[in-house]
Amino acid sequence: VIVRIVMVIMMMDWVRMNRGTNDDENYPDDFLLTIYDNIQQKEFETGKDHTHHVSEIRKQIVGSGCPPMLNAQRRFLQQCEVFQVNDMNKRHIRKHRRTLFLFNDIMLVTKPVAVGKYEFRKVFTLLNSQAIAFNTHNYKYGVCLQHEMSGETYCCNCDSEGDRTRLINRISEAIQELQELERERISDLSMKNKKTNSVESDLVTSDSPGDLLTSKALSSSAHDLHVIINDEVDVHRNATTNHMETDPTKRSSKDSTLFVF
Repeated sequence: VIVRIVMVIMMMDWVRMNRGTNDDENYPDDFLLTIYDNIQQKEFETGKDHTHHVSEIRKQIVGSGCPPMLNAQRRFLQQCEVFQVNDMNKRHIRKHRRTLFLFNDIMLVTKPVAVGKYEFRKVFTLLNSQAIAFNTHNYKYGVCLQHEMSGETYCCNCDSEGDRTRLINRISEAIQELQELERERISDLSMKNKKTNSVESDLVTSDSPGDLLTSKALSSSAHDLHVIINDEVDVHRNATTNHMETDPTKRSSKDSTLFVF
């Protein structure tokens, strides 16, 4: 359900709203009233963006297999009528008429079936592709689109040299733009990975708060244990010395030295 909100602005409100908008000065009332009357006769409308054009093209395409067309980055570039070439060295008695819809990232190959209706036949990805012109005895204005990674190709023949030149130039510009965007994406991803690896390396090489706490606890425990041992040794030494002083019969030169292990 689409709800349209209509706000009615009275004439004097319009004049009041625009007070001080001319470099802190007021526009003449006659000027503002003329604008008000023009807007009343024909209201402001937002322009149609590139996604609207793509959506309208999708409505003309019938048949199964057509990929999702709505994409915020997708722009329509050109529509071109060509003949499909299945074999460059063989002239086909029955010509395969095709309509190409070229976008900035893909090319749709369709077959005209009615006025304003096209049957989907093929989608070709432009990234990592190249457009090559070819001439044979049978096809004077040939264009071959080849994907460098998959090896997939699509060949067609234009109606004139001008049509072929425009098609190849548009395809080449779109491919170049995609390659630049892909390089930027890879560069950004590489920078993010470097930052992530740097943070992980710092965490590994530096003592964590838990390690520092454990180290301090161990040092404190060792210190306390050392104090306890020394206290026990002193108590034992004092007790032995007092016992020897109270029992003269147990004194000897051999007992004059106390060994503590």
